[in-house]
Amino acid sequence: MKKILLASMILLLGVSWLSAGESRGQMKQQVAGQQLHYLLQAPTGKAPEDGWPLMLFLHGYGECGDNLEKVKVHGPPKLISKFDALAGCVIVSPQCPRNSWWRVDALKALVEEIIQARGDIDRRRLYVTGLSMGGYGTWSFLSRYPDYFAAAIPICGGGDPFRLPGNRPPKKTGIKNEFDPSGLKRTREIPIWTFHGARDRSVPILETEMLVKLLQEAGSKQIRFTNYQDAAHVGAWQKAYQDPKTWDWLFAQRSTGPTSSTKSSSLPGKLKPYFSPPPAWEGKLGDYRSPLKFSDGKQVKTPADWKRRRAEILSQWQTALGKWPPLDTNPKVEILESKRRENFMQHRIRFAWTPHKKTTGYLLIPVSKGPHPAVVTVFYEPETAIGEGSPNRDFAVQLARRGFVTLSLGTTEASQAKTYSLYYPSLKNAQVQPLSMLGYAACTGWYVLANRPEVDARRIGIVGHSFGGKWAMFASCLFDKFACSAWSDPGIVFDDTRSSINYWEPWYLGYHPKPWRKRGLITPDNPARGLYPKLRSANHDLHELHALMAPRPLLISGGSEDPPQRWEALNHTIAVNRILGYENRVGMTNRPDHSPNDESNAVIYAFFQHFLQSPQK
Repeated sequence: MKKILLASMILLLGVSWLSAGESRGQMKQQVAGQQLHYLLQAPTGKAPEDGWPLMLFLHGYGECGDNLEKVKVHGPPKLISKFDALAGCVIVSPQCPRNSWWRVDALKALVEEIIQARGDIDRRRLYVTGLSMGGYGTWSFLSRYPDYFAAAIPICGGGDPFRLPGNRPPKKTGIKNEFDPSGLKRTREIPIWTFHGARDRSVPILETEMLVKLLQEAGSKQIRFTNYQDAAHVGAWQKAYQDPKTWDWLFAQRSTGPTSSTKSSSLPGKLKPYFSPPPAWEGKLGDYRSPLKFSDGKQVKTPADWKRRRAEILSQWQTALGKWPPLDTNPKVEILESKRRENFMQHRIRFAWTPHKKTTGYLLIPVSKGPHPAVVTVFYEPETAIGEGSPNRDFAVQLARRGFVTLSLGTTEASQAKTYSLYYPSLKNAQVQPLSMLGYAACTGWYVLANRPEVDARRIGIVGHSFGGKWAMFASCLFDKFACSAWSDPGIVFDDTRSSINYWEPWYLGYHPKPWRKRGLITPDNPARGLYPKLRSANHDLHELHALMAPRPLLISGGSEDPPQRWEALNHTIAVNRILGYENRVGMTNRPDHSPNDESNAVIYAFFQHFLQSPQK
């Protein structure tokens, strides 16, 4: 049975078997201009309780191309049969395209894709090593994402590839310097063992010496440097990789960063207070059914368990809500009008956001060089978010000022008609719950952004207030390509006593053909209809959807509808994140009023800046 499950996971990754424990694959989507092919070498036998370690191996310039056998010429892929430590590790060996260079965001996306697909990786034991060009890629990755790996072994590499001798590599085509010296200083707590040969004429040893000195001056006590006096370029990695002490050291390291039990290790000061429940609500779970229990009552204990339980929850809700039509992954966008505003361009655009309906929205693009993070904003109409409506709801323009590409969407025509939502295939015969169909439309918006050259597709979030908060919730929970999400006072769980948490209305989860029930609270004379009462009678609640966000970051900007008591529901998602090895992924602010204010919005903007703009784990 376990072999069948493993084969299923491999198929999900899009790879094919080569031999026992070895497979090939390709990334699901292009990131930073690359859609890498890779070799995956996985351990056999039962996974440890905490999951397998994972190592990313980056080859040198000579192994670039389209023949994956070349990545086994040097390094860990070649040595698995010789060292038990390597045989007990998931080794990911991508191949850099010809006439190109390692792109950090593509590498990180690949690792995350494999972690999510397998569900049996110990995030405290993520490692990276690389030789020559791969050494450069290792240093660049460390400088861009300082806390991502538990330890690193860069060999005969360097920082800025343009410092290489003129004939190394013979052509500078495709090279891009992604090394950040200031970022590398933040790795001073990460164990790094670097190797170089004193006789290296391809990459001078000075390149490694400079980086070691940089880390030492930054206060690092974790940097180790081995100078092989008698080795040249190839000899350095041959000596390092053939030494059992190298692997004993590497696999003894464990992450002490944000995947450990230290709650606030990676949050900026302005966010820390909001990502831990107040003492009065810490650990309280309310009467909500735990999402960590399968339908048959079995308990989720490991990341692999959660992968299966998540699929079960998602399937249950998709069945209840109605099946989405296929998403248009390359929507055609028509630009109707463009103008410069402050530090960004504003485009009024039109595109088909459902198979039968087009919408008009606003695309705001900073004039600075990208790729940028991006955020979809949703509300009753798209003008409010660009600053042409009520105060403190101008999320799109505020984020654009801060360097985000934003897409402002709204249901203008439906709001004017007081049907508010989207109905597929028609208002008379909706086969998908309208709130779910709103989520579908926002996902089409995700593809609008992801296809823009100014946008980093791995860093797209979503935000909305009230009606828009419900919309953002369903979009981000049902569609895991949103990197993070902020919901402003939507009412994050069912509450039949609050007229604004009205999921029973026909434009949300209580669709029924017209004539519609009279708007307002549920009463014996004015009962709920459609799906909503069925969900309630089956003891389903929205905390099940929240759990689908894990481990993606989530912020509730709570007001009158989402008071501190909502931590009882959010604590369930915190529990899921802990199973996955994450902390600081669920936050909530609280204000007395429904309307957002300057203070609550400042946290929303800091949330997106931290999780989408800053280098993240």
